[in-house]
Amino acid sequence: RMECSPAPRWPTVPLGGWATPRVVGMLAFLGALLPQDAFSTKNLPPWNCAADFVSVDQWSQEQRSYCCKVANVSCFLTVVPPDVRPMAKVFTRSENFPEAELRAMKAEGKVHTTSFRALQFAFLGAVSSRAKQTSATVKDVVDDADADHDGSINAMEFMQLASALKVGASGHRVQELFEDFAQEVHSEKTIRVATMVKQAEDIAAQAAKVRNAEAGPIREQLKKKHTSPRDWLSSMDSDKDQEVSADDFEESLHKAGVDMGPINAALFFATMDEDVREHVPVDKISEVLEDCSDEGGESSSGDKKKGCHATAARDAPASEAAGR
Repeated sequence: RMECSPAPRWPTVPLGGWATPRVVGMLAFLGALLPQDAFSTKNLPPWNCAADFVSVDQWSQEQRSYCCKVANVSCFLTVVPPDVRPMAKVFTRSENFPEAELRAMKAEGKVHTTSFRALQFAFLGAVSSRAKQTSATVKDVVDDADADHDGSINAMEFMQLASALKVGASGHRVQELFEDFAQEVHSEKTIRVATMVKQAEDIAAQAAKVRNAEAGPIREQLKKKHTSPRDWLSSMDSDKDQEVSADDFEESLHKAGVDMGPINAALFFATMDEDVREHVPVDKISEVLEDCSDEGGESSSGDKKKGCHATAARDAPASEAAGR
C-alpha cells in the first residue's frame, strides 16, 4: 500500500553537483509552462498509489518526489517541497531534514516515531512467530484471522488477531496500527491478506538480518567507550523502570556513535519486543548485546555464541534492510 502526499505543483529535482541555481531555475520555468495539473496525484501512474512493498531502491527520482509512505515502512524523500512537507507523514533518515526540524515534526505528530515503526515491525514479527510456534505458514495465520474469508482483514478481525497474538500494546495503539496498515476500500478500511502475509514474511527476514549485522558493532562501540551494554542501557532508562523504548534506543545509539538509522533501529528493537508493547526490559537487550561475540566459543550460559559480526547486511542501506 502506498499513501501519497499532495503532489508539488512544480517539478522536483535530485540533489547533486549539476543542480545549480541556473539549472533549477530553467526546470522551474519549464514546469510553469506545463498544464496546472501536470503534477497532480490524479495524473500519476498507478504505481504511485497502489503498491505492496515496492523497493525504495527501484524507484525513480520522480517516484521519490511524490510518495511519502510505502507499505507502512518508509519513504526516503530526496526533495520535499515546502508546501508538501508540513502535510506529509514522512518517516525519513535524519539527513534528509535538518535535525531540529525533524524533531519538531516528530513532536507535532507529523512524522511517525521510531517506537511506532518498531511496534509495527514487532506486530508483523509476532505473526511470523505464531506461524513457527504452530507449525503453520504465515498465510495460514493471517487466513485464520480473516473470519469472513473475503481476502481482507477488517478492524474487528485485526483486534481479534492482536488478541490471539497476545499483543501487549494498549487497545488504542492496536487501533493506530490498524489505521496505518489499512487502506480504504468501498468506504471501509481493510488490510489485504496478501499484503500482510508479504509484509510479515519480509520483515521477519530483514529484522533478523539487521539484528545479526548490528549487534556486534554496537557492542564494539560500547567497548571503545569503556561501558558495558547493561550500564549503557541503564543510562537511557530515564524513569528507572528497567525498560526502554525504541525512541530511547535509537537516540542512545546515536549518542554512542552508532548511527544505523531509524528503520534499522526499529527493526533491531522489534526483534526483542516479543510482547509487542513498545518497551523492552533492559535485561533482555543487554542479554542480546552481551551474547554477541566472535563466532565460536561459548557464552556465559554455556551456549554457543551467536556471532554478530556479519557485516554484509550492515553495509546495506536502511531502506533495503527494511525489506519490501
